[in-house]
Amino acid sequence: MWFDVMPKVSDGGRTQCVTTDDIPLKDVQTSRGSGEGFEIVSLKRRPVEMRELMPPKEYLDPAKWGFPISEK
Repeated sequence: MWFDVMPKVSDGGRTQCVTTDDIPLKDVQTSRGSGEGFEIVSLKRRPVEMRELMPPKEYLDPAKWGFPISEK
């Protein structure tokens, strides 16, 4: 099903084709004649475990981002 994500915009727009459970399959963005977007070429549905959604622990380590860590 196609949706106009930016209705009433005259110099740009965005439309999406989404599944019935709101997974975008194609996204088309235009702005003053140029455009970009994406199109899904493959989709597999399966149960996903929580560990698959979590980033690696080092991504969450404040020291890796340059934040000083002080122990009290």
